[in-house]
Amino acid sequence: MKLHYRFITILIRFLARILFGCRITGVENVPVTGALIAANHISVIDPPLLGASIKADVFYFAKVELFQNRLISAFLKSVNAFPARRGETDRKAWKTARSLLTSGKLLLFFPEGTRSADGQLQPAKPGMARLALGTGVPVVPAVITGSNRLKEVLLRRVKLRVGFAAPVSVADLRDDENRRSRCERLTAKVMEEIRRLKAEVEKN
Repeated sequence: MKLHYRFITILIRFLARILFGCRITGVENVPVTGALIAANHISVIDPPLLGASIKADVFYFAKVELFQNRLISAFLKSVNAFPARRGETDRKAWKTARSLLTSGKLLLFFPEGTRSADGQLQPAKPGMARLALGTGVPVVPAVITGSNRLKEVLLRRVKLRVGFAAPVSVADLRDDENRRSRCERLTAKVMEEIRRLKAEVEKN
């Protein structure tokens, strides 16, 4: 782990706990290497908060527009982000993601594809399942709550919580199923776990 990446993640965890009372649970469920972290998405600060909750390098997709400025681009790359075009198939970004996973890295992924406007879970797109099935890595369902309501969190009216569930293994899916069926089953299983975990962490 790069020294500045470690420093940034420690700082984020410290500030999230002290200022916002953030509680992180289930981080022991995250494998040391080679896994997709599949989370709900409600705020622009979700990637750093989720990534900082894990005491290992986490890699991220980031919209390509953010890399147009050289200084911002250099910073994003230094904290493990790589560019991806939104709303279209980006073969280069997909290849990077596959390479990271097969080399044993952790990759954060938002199955819904975009932020939820009302904080509720939206239907998942097939990208997460395709990536997991294509690389054979497990999927760790994750959830974040309160990051879209920081003013209320600061006043302790809303809780900021991050949680991780046990990994979902692609090996548990039947090999005799066609690829589309396997994608649908994996997606449904992961989203069901995210929904269950969301209800669980909101109580604590």
